[in-house]
Amino acid sequence: MKTNTRLILCVALLTAGLLLPASRLCQAADDDKPNIPRLIWWLEHPDPTDQRPPEIDEQEWGQRKHQAWAEARSRAREDLTRAGAAAVVPLVELIERSKDFRVGIPALTALSLMTNPADLKRAERPMLELLADEKPGIRYLAAKTLGAMKSRRAAPALIKLLADKEDVVRLGAIDALGNTRGGAKAATPLRGLLDHGQKAEGEDSENNKAIRLHTVKALGKLGVALDVVDDLIKKLRSKDINERETAVDAIKNLLGFDIRGDGLWLIADKLKDPKKRKPLVKAFEAWWNKTKADRKFVVKDFPELALRVNMIAHQKNQRRDVKLKAIEWVSISGNPRAVDYLIIAMSTPDKDLRTKLAKVATKLSTIKIEHLGTETDARWGTRIGTFRLGWGEIRDRVIEEWDKRRAR
Repeated sequence: MKTNTRLILCVALLTAGLLLPASRLCQAADDDKPNIPRLIWWLEHPDPTDQRPPEIDEQEWGQRKHQAWAEARSRAREDLTRAGAAAVVPLVELIERSKDFRVGIPALTALSLMTNPADLKRAERPMLELLADEKPGIRYLAAKTLGAMKSRRAAPALIKLLADKEDVVRLGAIDALGNTRGGAKAATPLRGLLDHGQKAEGEDSENNKAIRLHTVKALGKLGVALDVVDDLIKKLRSKDINERETAVDAIKNLLGFDIRGDGLWLIADKLKDPKKRKPLVKAFEAWWNKTKADRKFVVKDFPELALRVNMIAHQKNQRRDVKLKAIEWVSISGNPRAVDYLIIAMSTPDKDLRTKLAKVATKLSTIKIEHLGTETDARWGTRIGTFRLGWGEIRDRVIEEWDKRRAR
């Protein structure tokens, strides 16, 4: 019944002389899913054909054929990006069979702008190969796509790309490493770019500034606070407001600590008074040194995890925003070794923290524990005890399986 209604509407429009709008409506109505082959066709043809395609209005075709063609290709690229997983393999095949950069660039752009990392999984191998392409634009977009898919496997190749002769490619590699959360291995080479091209005196190029700013931002995403916070503190003292503000954001992203929180930092920047910033930076540095020093728990071979679980389970007076970020970090890490310390932390009187800790403990242990806001402390203590016993029975096996997956 629905198809008949569409058909009648299309015929009516065609009869009224609205040929092109009707043909577009009919195509949209009949296709619940995007016509991937047709969209790929558009990307594969950078130059107008001899015959006008139905997607382009006759008047447009006569007056501005090349511009109309370019706009149609741009819309096709956008539609392929929105199509997600269904478009990945056709786009990869197009890139592999075409040597024309006018085809490869929009196809790679369509991939790089996809927002679901899982959709891009099948593009990982060809993107890794394209990091060695002779064209800088291809290398840049391949790096950007690997960043979009959060490919940890790509980290070693992206680290090599940090030495690329083209600044745009280096920027792509920096951003991608941040998105892939390349960890401590990525932190060391990135830290080497924090003062890239910086001189005591003289002009500083916009490219050098961009590399430094993108590096600070990427370091804030890696999750390795132990390795980079001291470097970010130096950036808080920078004369460049952009470097300072990017460092503030990176610290918040890493630790949950918002230096702007009480407004004093914003006032100091507005007044352009480094003397007013100095005590704020000094206070943050003192907090950071105390946080690093005050560690009771040691997690062998996982120093960053040890830092976070101490924030959560040992440092009773730690800032709440820092605890929340540490819980988030532990969840992302997926390391089941954290469960022992989450159990300790779950006795906190803060019911909201109990709920968040229980969710992460469930995720990492595979044993369900849920905090109900209405239950008594005694009942919650009993539930923690039951969870601890269950975890003790499977702990070694779960950690062993996680280690094997990580080693692959």
